[in-house]
Amino acid sequence: MTIADEISKLQALRESGALTDEEFAQAKSRVFATEAKSTAGQSHTQNNGASPSMQFIKDMGRSRNDAVFGGVCGGLAQQVGVPSWVLRAAFAAAALLYGTGFLLYILLWVLMPFRENEGNNAHVYPPENTPSA
Repeated sequence: MTIADEISKLQALRESGALTDEEFAQAKSRVFATEAKSTAGQSHTQNNGASPSMQFIKDMGRSRNDAVFGGVCGGLAQQVGVPSWVLRAAFAAAALLYGTGFLLYILLWVLMPFRENEGNNAHVYPPENTPSA
């Protein structure tokens, strides 16, 4: 459950009268404090003393949801934080340079595993967590 989901549930409880404004504020601060602690613990345990470049390589993976051919550009785009079409255009342009983009794409396709923690809506922007009417 994300922070937004928890806050929206707390808001619904406050609007229904189950929580007072003071209880809502306390619960909201607990949610943020718990998230801050868990995020700090995750980054420390996931990094395990590795350099940022090694952690980047370790976290690389192909996308199952944002894939045209093998999911390489979609996975790299999620890792880097750019739209996948930018990387697809870069690979296509590099393919025109004596096929280097094509060779690099094939190499990454063979060597990169699929991403493990990818939900079904990983490619949907913004995430669809609006309540239905």
